[in-house]
Amino acid sequence: MRRVTADPFRLLLAIEYIGKNDSIKKGELISYIKKFSEEKRDNEIIMSEDAAKDAIFNLKRLKLIEGEDTHLILTKSGEKSHIRLFSGNEIYNSYLKNDRTNAMKMLQMNALFYSPEIRDLLSYIYRKRGATRVETEIEYNKKKVHGHPFNQFTIDTTIAELERLQLIKKESSGIYTVPVLHDLVFAQLLTEEVMASMHENGTISEHAMKDLFDLKYGLTFPEFSEFFSRIRNTRIPDLIIPGNYGKFSINIDVAKEVRLI
Repeated sequence: MRRVTADPFRLLLAIEYIGKNDSIKKGELISYIKKFSEEKRDNEIIMSEDAAKDAIFNLKRLKLIEGEDTHLILTKSGEKSHIRLFSGNEIYNSYLKNDRTNAMKMLQMNALFYSPEIRDLLSYIYRKRGATRVETEIEYNKKKVHGHPFNQFTIDTTIAELERLQLIKKESSGIYTVPVLHDLVFAQLLTEEVMASMHENGTISEHAMKDLFDLKYGLTFPEFSEFFSRIRNTRIPDLIIPGNYGKFSINIDVAKEVRLI
């Protein structure tokens, strides 16, 4: 069953606490996180153990901590074939430098990779240039994405997760929008558009893709070039196969492996 991602603030606090102590027992970590998991019920402050357990669950899901309950440590490497992910240790080092923005980006990257179904829903909202909860429910209820079956509960928790990760925001009109296009969403859309448009020889003009993204998504040529370069050189370096005369193709095997399709 899907569980809502804990507030990233709590995840970062847990990472900082483990990093400072090298290793921590699960019970001790729960006690620490509970200090930042207060809930108010009937004018009483309740220390939420469930929120603390959810934080630990999600730190493991995002491959940021590992080990037994008696010996939890930060992961040292986020390395994964074909895609650049992040370790708990890397986020800790970023947190030590007081670079919260970069730490959040690392959390976002791991979350969108290890839960490709939330990235798919995020891509849907971006494609529509904003969607209401009702529209999202109509689109995703009883839909299966990357083996994940959506229902009312999982749609709600996915939206909550995307909001907490600052990947979507709810406008005063009630419409959810995507304030900043994420690299993995760009990679998914690029893969989909190339597969739908490429020529018989399996290639497509980069200029043609720039035109399409400009018209369809409102992404300017310089913005497209920046995303394209980052995916090709850093994020998923084996995804884009360069060709002759400004053309390129997509490595379908890599796209499948990193769950873009």
